[in-house]
Amino acid sequence: MRIPSSIAHPAETLLRRGGHLVHGVLRAPAETGMDPDCARVCRAAAVPLERLPVGVVRALAHVQAHAWNRPREQAVSVSDERVGRHVTVRTYVPHVENGGGLVYLHGGGGVLGDLETHDRFVRWIAVRSGMVVHAVDYRLAPEHPPPAAVLDVIAAWNHVHAGWVAQGRAPAGLGLGGDSAGAMFSAVLANEAVESTLGVPVAARPGFLVLLYPGLDATHPDRGGHPDGVLLTDGVVDFFTANYVADLDPTSTIISPGLVGDDVLEQWPPTILATVGFDPLLAENETFRARLEAAGVDVTVLHEPTLPHDFIQMTGVSRVAEDFAARLIDCAGDLARRG
Repeated sequence: MRIPSSIAHPAETLLRRGGHLVHGVLRAPAETGMDPDCARVCRAAAVPLERLPVGVVRALAHVQAHAWNRPREQAVSVSDERVGRHVTVRTYVPHVENGGGLVYLHGGGGVLGDLETHDRFVRWIAVRSGMVVHAVDYRLAPEHPPPAAVLDVIAAWNHVHAGWVAQGRAPAGLGLGGDSAGAMFSAVLANEAVESTLGVPVAARPGFLVLLYPGLDATHPDRGGHPDGVLLTDGVVDFFTANYVADLDPTSTIISPGLVGDDVLEQWPPTILATVGFDPLLAENETFRARLEAAGVDVTVLHEPTLPHDFIQMTGVSRVAEDFAARLIDCAGDLARRG
């Protein structure tokens, strides 16, 4: 159920003002190489999430979504549509379109996040790029263990793609992407479009992919290395693993899409892979980048060494985060226009 705007908007304004106030008075930690503005956010948000109940962590994710983020873009029309029993697709139509589109999957480890936590970022994608963006509200673990989220993503993709084609739009102009777990699910769908492991048809291969610091290999030997000082600490990674992966085989390509065979990767569409320096997933992202390039995929690599995982929620206080997010959006818009 959505909170009435008469209640939600004033509360969001207070959270944003409070977040900016805290950010302004905190000192950045001693020199670490991280953008100081993001380092202040990481210090303010230093909560041991792995020790808290899932419901509390979800509530904190909503607080963070407003505290250090950009204002909401208004030059966009927004509508919700129910797809099947479980999925809601929220469509953002910018006032000025570029002809392309993007199905966007929010992050949160498959455990957190929803349409509201990523509303500000998705609005910005639509307005800045001119793409029509379709954000997907998929089911979350542990209440709905894998592959529930993947099945929801496939259902949403098939629905949006059918509407896209019915409108006479070029399929190559409709992409798929997301951040963190959302990027992981995007990679899963790209694999499933080539070779199904779930027995559920995928309508078509995405025209392009936008992967922002995806989780790709739960077995990677170099996953980790950030016990503190970032939002996605090793403990938080363990929290997501316990609640999403649980007892499932971590080598499954539903959990670790980066382990798919070269014969599948060779059929991937043009891909943007965006990574950051302060991220326990960086090593597996770099391994996967090399595999994409070796497979002959048209891959655009964006990297910012001074930013942490989840920087897209810090674009209201960090110029570096804002500029890098803008680069990512512009690259995605260029791919959509090319399609």
